[in-house]
Amino acid sequence: QPNCVNFLLLGIGGSSLGAKALQSALGDCALNFFVLDNIDPHTVQETIDLIKMADPTFEQTVVAVISKSGNTAEITSLLMVIERTMAAATFVAITGSSGTLRDVALSRNWDTLLVPDGVGGRFSILSPVGLFPAAMCGIDINALLDGAREMDDACKQETENPAAALASALVGAMQEGRNIHIMMPYCDRLVQFAHW
Repeated sequence: QPNCVNFLLLGIGGSSLGAKALQSALGDCALNFFVLDNIDPHTVQETIDLIKMADPTFEQTVVAVISKSGNTAEITSLLMVIERTMAAATFVAITGSSGTLRDVALSRNWDTLLVPDGVGGRFSILSPVGLFPAAMCGIDINALLDGAREMDDACKQETENPAAALASALVGAMQEGRNIHIMMPYCDRLVQFAHW
């Protein structure tokens, strides 16, 4: 979208948490970045008002609607309100290969991105669910994927494997009766990562 000033993500759980974590940790978004992951009417209206302040016609606003099943009630509700309010926005659906959201997107000629089969929730960050919002916010997704590849390679090693070391530490703690794992980042930019 040329001259885009607002980017609104409609998603819940893993469909929004990863994007929020990436933006918080790595982003310096030139766009106004908004996430609606709850149907609270006050928050929805407040978000619409903020978007409208920067783009009164909504013609410079991109809305990404994310639901793998395409049938998530909260996202459907949010989409009904946002589509009615921001009809002039550019809509992109990120969804599975079938479902209500895909049908809606096709009937409205929206661009669509596919959530791969077998990938969902918090594990979808390296699919279009996380990559499209990251790219919209100016995050270098090629560098992100390179880093993910490096970690994937490291986690396949028999020695100095970070995933195996974490698993071993967690199992050891559980066997000693410490079965609660708390992630508490001291870097403010990683707070959303802990939520994700």
